[in-house]
Amino acid sequence: MKDQCLQELRHLTKHDHVALTNRGNASVLLSLILSGKDTVLIPSEGGWMTYEPIALSLNKKVIRIKTTNAVIDLTDLKKHANKNAVLLYHSVGGYFAPQDIKQIYDICKSKDTFIIMDACGSLGTEYCNGNYADIIFSSFGKWKPVDLQTGGFISFDTKELKQRAKSLLTATKFEGDTNHLFKKLKLIKDRLDMLKGIRDQVIADMHEQGYTIIGSEHPFGLVVPVKFKGEIERLKIATYCTKHNLEYTICPREIRTMQEAMCIEVKRVSSE
Repeated sequence: MKDQCLQELRHLTKHDHVALTNRGNASVLLSLILSGKDTVLIPSEGGWMTYEPIALSLNKKVIRIKTTNAVIDLTDLKKHANKNAVLLYHSVGGYFAPQDIKQIYDICKSKDTFIIMDACGSLGTEYCNGNYADIIFSSFGKWKPVDLQTGGFISFDTKELKQRAKSLLTATKFEGDTNHLFKKLKLIKDRLDMLKGIRDQVIADMHEQGYTIIGSEHPFGLVVPVKFKGEIERLKIATYCTKHNLEYTICPREIRTMQEAMCIEVKRVSSE
């Protein structure tokens, strides 16, 4: 069944060279090692909390690229991209802000910058596309599109990259149930459609109540950041979440947005 899982991932990533890993953070570490670059560019918002500590543990310089509501500032990216750098970014920033992955790719490749795409919130969508990344990775952990609760994958644009990763991959062996993983991968579209329906309803309800939603203009997202003013508005949003069995997190928060908002975590709704 492992081979069937890898074939599904090839289809979802548009990368021919794929491997399963024991967790997402292992894939981050492996990706940065394989990049061979000295400087790691990460977004100021909407990335993941381990990007910087893992980069620093490898004695790499970290530069934060400007963002607006988790969307990467392409002008600032162009300023910092260079042949000694690798861009590590989430292609759906903060799980609510789809990036312009083609423009990001074009900028980086014009400067010979290596690209690592975090697809934890984009697997199964157009924003997970190996045509625009040297490496893609994702976790299959709790609250992900493929919510197996364990493991992850890493994919490579070239056979040479996968060959270089061979010895490192033995230390990150996937230990999950491949039969269960295959079922999850086959049902990813259904899960995303379900989550989209919930997101659309939440956005409609919040707009009806007069709230401003960060990123509501985007066609895709798994989190709904709702701006609030004061404790009364915050409690009203919390009451809505409780009524509809939705979880939320409070911002400012680097992995979402640095604005004051309540992020309704649609992605935490289980399909089971």
